[in-house]
Amino acid sequence: MRVAFVVPYEPMGKERPRAYSCYGHTQVYTPYKTREYEEMIKTIYSLQVGHKRFPDDAEILLEVIACFAIPKSTSKTKRELMLNGGILPRKKPDYDNIAKIITDALNGVAYKDDSQIVWADIRKKYAKNPCVYVTLTSINRSAPIRRPVELFSTEKRETT
Repeated sequence: MRVAFVVPYEPMGKERPRAYSCYGHTQVYTPYKTREYEEMIKTIYSLQVGHKRFPDDAEILLEVIACFAIPKSTSKTKRELMLNGGILPRKKPDYDNIAKIITDALNGVAYKDDSQIVWADIRKKYAKNPCVYVTLTSINRSAPIRRPVELFSTEKRETT
């Protein structure tokens, strides 16, 4: 099974939980912006994909391409480099926080739990329109995918 959808907004990372103390008891909560973004992802998933859900025992590959807007003050030369991948966004949010907000939002919607995601490919780039492309694919055990770590053998190499 494979599903794909697009979040047509600027990428956002998962914010840290906040805590406050009330009458000697500490309360922890998720920040409002994070809750809103997660709800938006759920809604967009339902609108674009429908009610497709991976089986509870599925192993899932997550692919995310986070497209950031190019700053308006950027020169034409630099803009072209950004659009062609010559300059990549080394700015917040971090790639892992982008993945975290998406995977947490899809818990119970696209899959039972984000622990089913066993492989992830997260990329950041610049684009004319900010958005986040998300693809979820169930990993087929009968046709294994060649993983980058398989390129490095753990066997002892012969020296010549």
